[in-house]
This record gives sequence, C-alpha cells and structure tokens, in this order.
Amino acid sequence: SSLNTFDGDKGFIHQKSDKKISIGFYKGDTTVFYEHKNQGTEAGDYTGGNIEIKKADGASLITVLTDNKNIDTTNAETLN
Repeated sequence: SSLNTFDGDKGFIHQKSDKKISIGFYKGDTTVFYEHKNQGTEAGDYTGGNIEIKKADGASLITVLTDNKNIDTTNAETLN
C-alpha cells in the first residue's frame, strides 16, 4: 500500500500482509502489531511487510508491538 499522508490519532495497524506500507508524510501516534513465529528473536520470524515513512512530524510516535506467543516470559535472558 502507498499513502501520501497518514494521520494516526491513537491508531492501530495490524500488519498481516507481506507487502510494504509506504507513507509519504506521517503524523500522530500509531501502534503497529506484527505476528511472529518461533520465539520472535529473528527478523525472519515476523510475518508482516515493512513500514516505510519518508517524512514525519517531529512529535509523532510509532510503537511496534507483538504478542508473547512462544516466548518464555519467565526467562530474563530470553526477554533481553
């Protein structure tokens, strides 16, 4: 997908597609969720395509998030 502008106001993107999302200008506060396989420790474990932001408002935020599926949350070494 390609967007000229994206204004995310507490928005949420569930990036399931393996296609890249390209954003010309971004502003706001958005969370991007990626699913993973295995423990999520390798880039190849993530199934969604990249998000490319060419320009952004200086006060903008992007939070990248995944779930804890297949991750041993009791093991501090794994979490680091």
